[in-house]
Amino acid sequence: ATYSTSANLTLYAKWTANTYTITYNGNGGGTPTKTTDSFTYGGTAVTLPGVQNLAKSGYTFMGWLASQSDTSTVISPYSPTGSITLYAYWLGNTYSINYDESGATGTVADTSFIFGSAGITLPSGSSLTKVGYSFGGWAVNGSPISNGYVPSGDVTISAIWTPVSYSITYDKNLASNDVNSPPATTGNYGSLAIISNVDSTTVTIGGDTFV
Repeated sequence: ATYSTSANLTLYAKWTANTYTITYNGNGGGTPTKTTDSFTYGGTAVTLPGVQNLAKSGYTFMGWLASQSDTSTVISPYSPTGSITLYAYWLGNTYSINYDESGATGTVADTSFIFGSAGITLPSGSSLTKVGYSFGGWAVNGSPISNGYVPSGDVTISAIWTPVSYSITYDKNLASNDVNSPPATTGNYGSLAIISNVDSTTVTIGGDTFV
């Protein structure tokens, strides 16, 4: 602009405060009810919204981050120095993991799991013993699980024990060769065994007859 004056004059610059936009990103928790805020530099700091309608399974809302790679939330009220996107900060829930040895001798230490971390590496079971049974892994509510299991809450993981199988064979000892031994009996530890009879009504041993 052109300005004329007939005397000395001091002109002062006029400054208009910048207005910045704060955009809220749900960061995997949905679209927030409030998606933006406006801040005028030098004005009242912005009170950041809470969790609103956001939700992320296995996680708890902790506030807002200036970058997705940050781990420290920005402080509310907040005065940005430029337009910015703030990201919801989700912290994985911590769940209790309880191991049930299912009647075995020995123990497995209970632990915890942070949701979002690598799945659970299950104990080998080498510290456990149970007479008549072999260790068969772990289960939750009766369903077997494997390494990499990811719980969705506090959980009890139970040892699986498989009964040892057995075989009973029969030796006719001194009986004559024309007597056949009964077939072998098989079964599992903890179950009743049915003892077979010989397939003849008489057995001859050393000239004596047994009925």
